[in-house]
Amino acid sequence: MHDELAGQLRQLRDLTGRSLRELARDVRGSSSSLWRYFSGQAVPPWPTVVALCKAAGRDPRAMREVWERAKEGPRTSTAATAPVRNDLPHDITSFTGRREALTALLGAARNTTMVAIDGLGGVGKTALAVHGAHLLTADFPGGQLYLDLHGFTPGREPVEPAEALRVLLAALGVPPGRIPERAALWRSELAARRAIVLLDNAADADHVRDLLPGAGKCFVVITSRRRMVELDGVQPISLDVLPTQEAAELFVESAGGARPGDVGEVLRRCGNLPLAVRVAAARLRHRPAWTLDTLVDRLREGELAVSDVFEMSLRQLDSAQRRMFGLLGLMPGEDIDAYGAAALAGIPPANARSLLEDLVDVHLLQEPAAGRYRMHDLLRQAARAEDAAADPGPAIARLGDYHLSGMLAAEEVIELVVTPVPDAAGVATADSTPAR
Repeated sequence: MHDELAGQLRQLRDLTGRSLRELARDVRGSSSSLWRYFSGQAVPPWPTVVALCKAAGRDPRAMREVWERAKEGPRTSTAATAPVRNDLPHDITSFTGRREALTALLGAARNTTMVAIDGLGGVGKTALAVHGAHLLTADFPGGQLYLDLHGFTPGREPVEPAEALRVLLAALGVPPGRIPERAALWRSELAARRAIVLLDNAADADHVRDLLPGAGKCFVVITSRRRMVELDGVQPISLDVLPTQEAAELFVESAGGARPGDVGEVLRRCGNLPLAVRVAAARLRHRPAWTLDTLVDRLREGELAVSDVFEMSLRQLDSAQRRMFGLLGLMPGEDIDAYGAAALAGIPPANARSLLEDLVDVHLLQEPAAGRYRMHDLLRQAARAEDAAADPGPAIARLGDYHLSGMLAAEEVIELVVTPVPDAAGVATADSTPAR
């Protein structure tokens, strides 16, 4: 009965020549409700049928009998009858570590609707998201949808939100309709399901904004190299490189077992970055004659192919951010502050601090303590290669002048503190009170 009524309603819609949004305004309803009427998921109130007939220039009395039968008959549901999809990629068999992050992800599925996993390229965001989604499959019987948005894929343009909506709606067996209507259709469909949606490799918040649910019990997991600070209600999970023990477990598991040699040196060359560890372990696994010392020799010669991963992150930077990234590769020591970075770049400290925060947001820089910034070893190599032909002398000189001026200022303070102060008799005595 619903199908007969829905067919006639769709004919009315086609006769009007109007979009779903325009019709919703005319009948004083919502786009999502109209879509459910047109698809046979729900029976509209009679005044809505009358309003649609009026918009199409048809007499509503001819539809009264069909509407009555649909109202009295059993209701059908596309969400209930459509086949359940599971589009999740294969779970990594050697998934290792990430216990705290995995616990946070599984807990978020019970307490919120959206999670954003962010981190450096190659740090294991997708592996964590896919592994967690597989563990949650039984809790979300409405389906498990996966879409790679290619925000940072070498040689690929990011998937536009309108195209992403078309693919996601098609996966649920829903006709995508016109482009402006797709977000409303998608939210309406999610409201009737309890499903997991994994949006992998997003470029930024705008890339996924139209793909998020409006209501219902779905769980959306987003992965990106950029922190989703612009999205409200999204729980963040930020990933760093693996602790040494977990990196060693990942290497041994991925290499197919232990080999003679120093695994610690291999991990140091890989910077404990999961992607680099997996690449190195794969090279060892397919070369039974190699020892760990052989692998270390190859890594020392620069055979670790992860540079493309970082290059895609660098392409998202503007010229000022990219210049700062390259200059930070020159910094001596473990970390730097905004004033040191300002000296390196020859810019005001406020500008330098803004650029440093931008690099933190895209995980090309770390902030282990407030106001102190450091760079992953593999990223430092990439930064030094950014403009290898440029003369680093002026930047190093500016940084040296900054540190020298700081030392001279400190020396003046020390001299003020220990300067002898004459007593009442005019005899100079040591005093800890600064001279005034």
